[in-house]
Amino acid sequence: MDKYWDTYLPWFILREIPGLNHRVIKRLIRAFESPKAIFNAGVDQLSAIKGIRKKNIQAIHRHLKYQDLAKQQLGKILAKGLKIASLVAPWYPALLKKIPDPPPVLTYDGHLDSDSPCISIVGSRKATRYGLDTASHLANQLAQKGFTVVSGMVVGIDTAAHKGALKSSGKTLAILGSGLDHIYPRQNKPLYEKIRAKGAVISEFNLDTPPLPQLFPQRNRIIAGLSTGTIVVEAAQRSGSLITARLACEYNREVFAVPGSIRSTTSRGTHALLRQGAHLVEDETDILEELNQFVHSEPSTSEEKRGDKKEFPVMDKTWTLVYKHLDPYPQTY
Repeated sequence: MDKYWDTYLPWFILREIPGLNHRVIKRLIRAFESPKAIFNAGVDQLSAIKGIRKKNIQAIHRHLKYQDLAKQQLGKILAKGLKIASLVAPWYPALLKKIPDPPPVLTYDGHLDSDSPCISIVGSRKATRYGLDTASHLANQLAQKGFTVVSGMVVGIDTAAHKGALKSSGKTLAILGSGLDHIYPRQNKPLYEKIRAKGAVISEFNLDTPPLPQLFPQRNRIIAGLSTGTIVVEAAQRSGSLITARLACEYNREVFAVPGSIRSTTSRGTHALLRQGAHLVEDETDILEELNQFVHSEPSTSEEKRGDKKEFPVMDKTWTLVYKHLDPYPQTY
């Protein structure tokens, strides 16, 4: 336990110092390599860091003022058996380190796997059945190809993506817009348990942070930053999913969009992305072709390894006629 205190307490003190945003903290760590070295640095050394101000330097030199609050936060995390990844930890996600403002500390429940490439699937909370089915299908297929599916665990497309990945026994990561003491929405508590068993539920916030609206756009940079690409399944014109897509583009990651009905308000955001140059997704092969360097060459199922063909049930005449008149969208008469 003392080892954890010695390792992580300086990180939590650094996080509590007011006025230090994540960009500045990244620059400080790059220059000094550890929080302890930052605390011991002189005025001239700290002044050389881009974006740091006199009041920031004063706050850093008064860092012990924030020690009690940091101890409280760290103590709660350790008492619950949760895990921590600091910015210099080998298991901190490598792609996330590359964004301009990575969280200095991540708290998570489950397991972080640095070997598997990540892909995010995001979209509307008020998704249509078409959107939910599409998100689940894409997540399932991509998880079978070795991708870890990343999303935000809210209702709608996020939940469908996590469930689709889990259905194929794949890995998935949930990024919360709250602390780990506030599972949001509450009805996803069973999903939380399944995700932590096959991946991790992650937060950059203190455990007791409630799911405030302004925190979700902030967590979106983590979803985009973790991922080799971001898939937007359904999104309105003003949508947090479009923020994730914009950030993915800024991070030089691939952006994919699933087209929908021209009459659907939940497809207006995805159509806007397509007009701006996002990759059109008709099925998972459109994604796999763009991210082929990350795709496992091994077949993902024992049937594929044996070369067996999947058999479909034979339909009689009546069902064949019914099937011919079906299309992907529900009809009302």
